[in-house]
This record gives sequence, structure tokens and C-alpha cells, in this order.
Amino acid sequence: MHPCLNKLVLLISLLIASAFACVVVSSGHDDSHITFWQARTLLEYGELWNYNGERIEQSSSLLHVLLTALLSGVGSINPVNAGYLVNILGGLACILLLYLSALQQANKLPGLAVLFVCSSTFFMYWMFSGMETSLAAACVMLLLHQVTRRHLYLHFLPVFTTCLLLASVRPEMPVVLALFSFVWCLILLFFKNFRNAFVLSASTLLSIGFLLAFRLYYFDALYPNPVGIKAAGATSNAITSEVGEGLLYLGLLLGNPYTKYLLWLGIATYLFSALLATFVSIREKQTRPNMLAFNLFIAIYFFFVIFSGGDWMREGRFWVPLIAPFCLVLAFAVQSLKKPLLQISVVCLFLYLQAGHARIFFPNLNFGVPVWYEKKLAKQLPGYTVFERHNREHLRDIHIIDSLQSLLPAMLAARQDDKPITIMSKQMGMVSYHLASRYFGHIKIIDLGGLVENSVRDCPEAAIYGYGRQGLGMDIAKYFERLPYSTVSCDLPAPDIIFDVYGWGNRDLPERLKKQGYISVFNQYGQFSIPYGGDMSANQLIAVHPRWLGKLQLSPQKLDFNLYQKSLFE
Repeated sequence: MHPCLNKLVLLISLLIASAFACVVVSSGHDDSHITFWQARTLLEYGELWNYNGERIEQSSSLLHVLLTALLSGVGSINPVNAGYLVNILGGLACILLLYLSALQQANKLPGLAVLFVCSSTFFMYWMFSGMETSLAAACVMLLLHQVTRRHLYLHFLPVFTTCLLLASVRPEMPVVLALFSFVWCLILLFFKNFRNAFVLSASTLLSIGFLLAFRLYYFDALYPNPVGIKAAGATSNAITSEVGEGLLYLGLLLGNPYTKYLLWLGIATYLFSALLATFVSIREKQTRPNMLAFNLFIAIYFFFVIFSGGDWMREGRFWVPLIAPFCLVLAFAVQSLKKPLLQISVVCLFLYLQAGHARIFFPNLNFGVPVWYEKKLAKQLPGYTVFERHNREHLRDIHIIDSLQSLLPAMLAARQDDKPITIMSKQMGMVSYHLASRYFGHIKIIDLGGLVENSVRDCPEAAIYGYGRQGLGMDIAKYFERLPYSTVSCDLPAPDIIFDVYGWGNRDLPERLKKQGYISVFNQYGQFSIPYGGDMSANQLIAVHPRWLGKLQLSPQKLDFNLYQKSLFE
């Protein structure tokens, strides 16, 4: 293979990735700020606290928290920017490890696997999400790169470190790592590679044990708080339901004409590659059957996603750790074909399907705001980071943040004791992050979902509605239905402030709060709709308890988001 061809493929990959970056900039949901907060408390207080100053692991990624704090502290970078950069760097590290693994497998065109990844809508979208998704993908590739080394037994410390990184990057990874290591060690024993099997099994057990011991010691829990919510509702019936949900999650791929064929192409590629890798390994009596490791991880993780019920974030987030290993398998399968015309046909088919998926995905599901709006956004929203300015959910929340930050000083000045102002919502991302950043210790967040704090979750009189993918099956209406009982048994309050989004499942929220006597002080309504992204409701409100009526001058405000977005983008 001519070396210039590989350079050309890498150049095309770079151009595709750059185009994705310009259109996306800042994708995903505002849950990333939950992680950024714990990185902030680690820097400022030397503790991993939640919004209320409690030792609760509100983030789902301990590794992302630590790396964000490290980058923010060393580089004097805002934790929000640092968190996004960690995930972007994680995506780049994944691509680099993919290229090195392709070289390790003696691929004639190692850049081909990189091209496949860079053309993946799911991978590139979540790379700019500020969440730990592409960081998890990098940890997966690092593990596979390590376990396929010839003399694995000589590298115990790197293998242990890799297992620890993978186990701490996502809540499900200890289970996936344990399953993968167990089966892979059996394969190594089949090839009589006893020393490699021992090092991998020891590294896996020690890393998972160390992580669980730390969590138990520091947080008094074996897993992050958001995982605890889901685990609390697990029953034998729920497990059956989870499989059904997982199949529905897989079915989302079948519902798209491009991802449907990508799925079938992926299954065919996997089976072909697995059979070929197994045949070659046994025939040549390999002591390190490399491609089998990638195929094994793909199978284990794929079925784990199904049996765990998939993900409520419908933009393919749970599939991202599979993408890089699959792209290496696809490149291996393509280069195993003997006829050049067939090789070119498979590559063109895959790229065509990826392009078709991107063409459907971005006008309908993209939450990012294209980079060419930056000049105008920076001028009008100077108090927010570039990643907050280029995300639709973040832009939706900015006026809520500004209104609350204008309201709270007057409330703090008017209070008659030192008790914190109670603020209740089911939105624990960007708004709660900014409020806690400015008023930490003076406010108390009440999380209706039970993800970041447990006052509602730990109250038997309140937590009677079960559990779902986004936490407790609780909303504001149910909270007030149970309040007469939960106040007596658990001292749960009628909050001073309530803020939330409405319009997609709780359209009557303003009327319900009005019946409870709450005064609406801010109401934002309208639709977020600009090109290269899906439409999103901008309906949000802030309501204040009637006990503040005589203490504050409350003048209700309304904002037509349709008009506001015109001032931003036109």
C-alpha cells in the first residue's frame, strides 16, 4: 500500500472531524454540569461534594471529575471549559489509540479505521458533549491496546492503571471489564499463555476492588448516586422490563434507514471478522489472538447494553464505546477481502451510510449551535463559556439563571434566620451549577429526581412512585400531593423557589403551582429552532412561595423565546 494513500485518508479524516466540530461545538444535554460541580468542589474545598456540600457522588464518572479538576487546576481553566476539553481530548486519544492498534495489527492502511471513526455521527457528536462518553471510548481502546500486547505479563502497572481508568470512567464499566477479563483470560489459558492471564485477572480484581473500597470509604456507597436510584428499583420483573427497553433502544437503529443498514453491515462484519480471527489464531497457534479481543469486547458490551435497558439519551450515547473497536474490526475485514473492487465497495457503502445518517441526524437531533454564530453570541452572552453559548439546552437555561441570580440576593437579605433558601427542581444541570457556584452554603437544592441529593429519595412518604431512567418517578404535582405526610415524617419543606421546564409532560405546571399559592416571577415560553438542529421547547418558569409576598417586591416577568432567539441568530 502506497504511504501517500494512508496520508490522504488521514487528511480526509481530519477534514470530516473539523466539519463536525464546526457544526456541533457543544452537544448533548446539561447533565455534564453535574460532573463539573464536583470537579469545582475538589479544587476549591479539597472535597467531592454535591451541590449542598454533602459527600454524595452526584457525577456518574469519577475519572471525568478528577481529570477535569486536574486540567482546570493546572491550566487555570474554568471547570466547564476543562470538562469539555477533557472529553474532546479523550476522543482524540481514542482515535490515536485506534491508529496505534491498527499498526499493531499490521494493517496495510491503518488510517482506514480512523476514517471510519471520524465519519461516525454518534462518536463525533458525543465527543463535544462535555460528558465522559468519548473518554470512556478512549479507556476501552487503551484496555484493548494493552491486552493485545505480546508480553503483557511484563507490564503489570500499566495494565492495572488501565483497568482502574476504565472501571472509574462509567458506572457500568466494572461489570463490563470483569466479564471481558474473565472470558479473555479463558482464551489466554486456551493458548497456554498463563502469565498474561494472571496479570490481567489480578489487575482487574485489584482495580475494581480499589475503586469499590474508595467509594465505600469516602461516599459510603458502592456506586454513584444516580446509579443507586436505578438499582433501588431493580426487581425480577424490572430486569425483564430492562431487556425489553434495551431491545427498544436497539430498535431505534432499525427505525432509521441508514442506521438500520449500518447495524446489519456491522453484524455481518463482526461475524466475518470473528470467524476469520478465530480460524487464523487456532491455525497459527497464536499466543495473543489480537482481533479476537476486539470482537469479544464488542459482543460483551453490545449484550450488556441490551440487558441494561439502553439509555434515555436517544442520540446513541451508549453505543459510542463500541464504535472504535468496531471500526478496527471493519478495517480488518475490508483488508481481508481479496478483491480490491470489493474492498472499495464496502468502504464506499459504509461512508455513504454514515453520511446519510448525519444528513438525518443533524437537522433533527443536534443540540449544538454552529461555530459561525460565536461572534454574536460572545457579544451578547459574555458571562458564559463558549461551550455554554453553543448548546441549545444551555441557551434555554441562561435567562432562568440570570433571573434566579437577581432574585436570590433580595431573598437572602430578607430572610429572618440563617437557614438556606430551598430551591426545588428536576433540572440539576447548568442552572443548579451556576446557583451553587455563587450561593454555595446559602441555598439548599432539592432534587425531585434524587440524582444529586437524597432528601426526597430517603423519605418513605414521598418516594412511593417508583424509579425510572431519569431517577425517581416524582414530579412537582406528586411532591405536593405527598407533602402533608412527608413534612411530618421527614421534615420536607414547601420550597422557597421552584424552577423547572414544562410543556412536554407537565404542561399544566403553571396552573398547579398557582393552586399551591406560588407566585410566578418568571415565565419563558416559545420554541428553540434554528438550522442544523432539532426544535426544542423553551418553556420554563420560576415560582416563589407565598411566604415571601410581603418581604419582596415581586414583579412577574415573561420572555418570548421566539423573539429572543431572533436577536441572537438573525
